[in-house]
Amino acid sequence: TLKIRATVLLIAHAGLRLRVLGEQDGTNGMVLSHLAELDIECLEFTQTPCVINVPRELSKTSRPYLTFLGEEGCAAVSAYLKQRRADGETLSPTSPLIHTTSARNENRFLTRNGITTPIRKAIRSAGHNMRPYDLRHYFQSRMQIAETRGLVPRAMHRSWMGHVVDMAARYGIARNNIDADLLAESRSAYARCERFLVSLGANDAPQLDQMPTSGMIQEPITR
Repeated sequence: TLKIRATVLLIAHAGLRLRVLGEQDGTNGMVLSHLAELDIECLEFTQTPCVINVPRELSKTSRPYLTFLGEEGCAAVSAYLKQRRADGETLSPTSPLIHTTSARNENRFLTRNGITTPIRKAIRSAGHNMRPYDLRHYFQSRMQIAETRGLVPRAMHRSWMGHVVDMAARYGIARNNIDADLLAESRSAYARCERFLVSLGANDAPQLDQMPTSGMIQEPITR
């Protein structure tokens, strides 16, 4: 579905933790205003890669940080949001990015199970044996490959995953007011790496439903 595809790409292409999209109990999560370049009127992005601002309350380290979402991910999110509007939902800056229609959750954010269960079912139906969290490992692995080719500094791509790194001050992990030059530098670096993430036939990237569960570059990853 459009919802599952958007969720998968937010994790696999932006490196988001599952809790960023929806807390364990569904009381909080990412909202549309966290997508800096999303035009809510037309539900299109004015620039890609799009900045995703992760606020302090959704960050495991309790520090705000930013990451990015490329053209494919932005297209998936746009299509999903347009479907919601077509179904009669009124969207605003405070609307959940990934929402639930369950009457039991008045906050309308997905719970942890609400995020993982549909993804797990989609993975199983495709004949693969991997966990939803492996999508975040995929982002890490592809960024490490880009790093070995000189496309992005390690500190920068680790900051996109919300890690506290030695160069955090330079790459804006601990602040929202990253200056324009550093933002442009970070956005350009993500754009250089984007071909390692895309799943629509790029020569250097696997399809998302063909992501390996072994043989990836693995280092300890903080959930």
